[in-house]
Amino acid sequence: TMGGGGWHTSPVTVTLTATDATSGVAGMTIDGVAYTAPVVITTEGSSTHGFNAVDVAGNVEAAQSFALQIDTVAPSSAITSPASGPASGVVTLSGTASDATSGMAGVDISIDGGATWNATGGATTWAHTRDTTLLPDGNLTFIVRASDVAGNAQPTSGAGSTSITLLVDNTAPSVSLSGNPLTFCPVCGGSSDLTYAASDGGSGVQSWALEVVGVGTLASGSGDVSSAHNWNGAGLPLGPYTARLSVVDAAGNTAEQSVALNLLPNIPTVSLNLGCP
Repeated sequence: TMGGGGWHTSPVTVTLTATDATSGVAGMTIDGVAYTAPVVITTEGSSTHGFNAVDVAGNVEAAQSFALQIDTVAPSSAITSPASGPASGVVTLSGTASDATSGMAGVDISIDGGATWNATGGATTWAHTRDTTLLPDGNLTFIVRASDVAGNAQPTSGAGSTSITLLVDNTAPSVSLSGNPLTFCPVCGGSSDLTYAASDGGSGVQSWALEVVGVGTLASGSGDVSSAHNWNGAGLPLGPYTARLSVVDAAGNTAEQSVALNLLPNIPTVSLNLGCP
């Protein structure tokens, strides 16, 4: 089978013929061995082979030779970045590829199971950029196919194949935060119930934090959460404050929600009713 660049992609069968006008052909040799039938050559890479004939009278033909290039082995590739896992926005895959015989020709990428391919423009090193915001959320498998000069292509599945699956998640986490304005009095007390929740149906909540801006973190953690925190402003100056819930999912998407609070003096009220007898 003839491939590209003068390379064969299968073993080569060689047939010799000879003629002699006088005493007739006594025999032929190939690579120093008597030729009796077509010879199958399987030598990988470039090789040179000698042959000649001898007639019945003992005259020996001057040595002749021919060259072959055989490459029957597909190239291999590897993905160096990123690792499998969540992804969002513009993703760049990069990697390497190699072929021990005819050399690398190029590397292609498919995201639809091999139905269509996109050239990376690289060979021994390659990169491919994909904007995942144009794709639906969910698992996305990239298949890598390396090709050598002879025309051998890397398998797209099974042994010898290269692929990576990323969890595309371009949706921000869901967050909610509510709290009542706070009236605080050192004697009477007073507090605000901050009710908060965070969830992410894609890559999952990586971290969340509930804080009062300028004061500090009230609670934090990872994973979905639904809870409440009772906060009072003891020891703080009166005035406006902001409570904030910040969330990051495993793909790097962020979301936050804030609620305004206010530390006010708890001043008692009086009333006076006057009536005439």
